[in-house]
Parts: sequence; structure tokens; C-alpha cells
Amino acid sequence: MNEKYIRQEENIKDCPFCGSSVSVERVPLRHYQGCVIFEIKCSKCGCNRTLTKNDSIYRTEEEARANAIAQWNERPSPAAVPQEMSAIEFLKTKSRMKTEMGFPGIPDIEKMRDAVAFAEKWAREHPEVSE
Repeated sequence: MNEKYIRQEENIKDCPFCGSSVSVERVPLRHYQGCVIFEIKCSKCGCNRTLTKNDSIYRTEEEARANAIAQWNERPSPAAVPQEMSAIEFLKTKSRMKTEMGFPGIPDIEKMRDAVAFAEKWAREHPEVSE
């Protein structure tokens, strides 16, 4: 049975996307008798993060839990985040990359451009939601 620990017990940051509290879940590993893995999930949006060294196979449960929390709390510094790319530039880049790998690109970039323009307009008109 999984055991959940509520954020208030920990020194753990809220969800980086919606700001809700998160839980630390202790999940038994099926193929390793007596070992567990710790997962961290947002209680509202379900956001989680791929974690490493968060199992008790080669470390104690306390170390595994501390590793999971430390990784969850990591946030890139504003200087480390690349400058914003427009949504259209992003779509064109993704389409080109997919084509280079042999997959079909975005079939109708104009439809995507219209959808992005609509979404950007809506976000400007509703700043309280997009913050």
C-alpha cells in the first residue's frame, strides 16, 4: 500500500505550474522486496517530475526521500532560462526537427499560426488566468 506524506511535514516547494501543495508518496517496488521509491506529485494538476536516486535499493529510505525532495525543489535560475521564443518560432523549429528525423512535419503551419494568435490574444485579455 502506498503511503502519502503531506507537504507541510516537509521543506518542499509548491507546484511550479499551479502553485498547489504536493505530496510525497512512498511506493513499494514490486521486484525488490522491502525496497521503495519516492514520488512527488501535485495535488491539483498532477504534475510530477522524473527523479533519480529516489529509491531504497542502494540507499536508505531517508536518503531516497531526501534526494526526491531536493530534486523537486530545484528550480532553474531566471538567468538559466533561455529567452522566450514565439509560439510560431517554436512550432516551425519542432516541425523542422521532426522532418529531419523522418517524421511528417506540421501539415498546416497557417492553421497553427491562427490557433497560436487566438491563444496569445486570449492570454492578453485574461492576465489573471495566465499568471
